[in-house]
Amino acid sequence: MKDKKSYLLWDGDCGVCDYAIRKITPYLNQYKIVIIAYQFADETVCPPAIRLECANAIHFRNVDGRYSKATKALADAMKLSGHTKSSALMTLPIILQIMNVGYYIIARNRKYISRVFGLNACRIP
Repeated sequence: MKDKKSYLLWDGDCGVCDYAIRKITPYLNQYKIVIIAYQFADETVCPPAIRLECANAIHFRNVDGRYSKATKALADAMKLSGHTKSSALMTLPIILQIMNVGYYIIARNRKYISRVFGLNACRIP
């Protein structure tokens, strides 16, 4: 039987990730999207290759089993939740590139950011 849900996979060991997920969750349709730390997702949702990537970026798995990551993952989740204008804006090529640069700067520095803001420290080395 085909899974009728989409999944937003995030790093449950990261304070910045946890904070971001708590902020975005109210805007997502949780009847259509399962929001789960990748560490707790089974292999049908988060296979080993994706699991390795999830340590570096949020991933979205749609009902067809396709994955997107980083800013595109957030845009896909927003679109499925009915925020089509926000999603369309986020995926404009120049906007997507700019947002991805910001995303990866934060992702690379999340251990430091977690400490500065008193969030749970990331376990990522």
